Amino acid sequence: MSERRSDATITESPDGDGVAVVEELDERALGELCEATALAVADGEDIAWVHPPKQSVLAAYWKGILLAPHRRLLVARHDGRICGAVQLILPGAINEAGAHAGEIATFFVAPWARGHGNARALLEQVEAEARAAGLKVLDFSIRADRKAGIALVESLGYRRWAEKPHYAFINGTFVPGYFYTKTLNGEEPGG
Repeated sequence: MSERRSDATITESPDGDGVAVVEELDERALGELCEATALAVADGEDIAWVHPPKQSVLAAYWKGILLAPHRRLLVARHDGRICGAVQLILPGAINEAGAHAGEIATFFVAPWARGHGNARALLEQVEAEARAAGLKVLDFSIRADRKAGIALVESLGYRRWAEKPHYAFINGTFVPGYFYTKTLNGEEPGG
């Protein structure tokens, strides 16, 4: 399951807007992705950082993600610029018992591009990628204070299965987080 290419349909319009799997980023695209990431972090998005890192740190992070064979990076474009991203983490090659499940990580849309369906498009495309990779389940976690993201994943059929009271530590305060799962074929676990 660690092949880099999939047969999933890429949703991208002729003007470059939409969602696409990327395997490399030129300097312009990398700069746009770093800028969108920094803006999302500054707005409180739940993507590992509390404060926007330096451009060099973000660039190194995204370049590293592109090198990881078990990760697929999808980006959204709005008005021709990268505005958001999501990662699909595939199971490791030696995880036979867990080979059916993937994970969604680093999911965000920059504040300037919200309200245009970009977040939904990212999640729908990452699900298509997961199905094409033969996955049956997707897992996702999110901070409890990200109300719009929670509403979106729940509207797409993700089921909350756990809460962690000490999910994040921000400005001296613990913030809870929720864990979600979705079976991609519509079956409930154990069914």
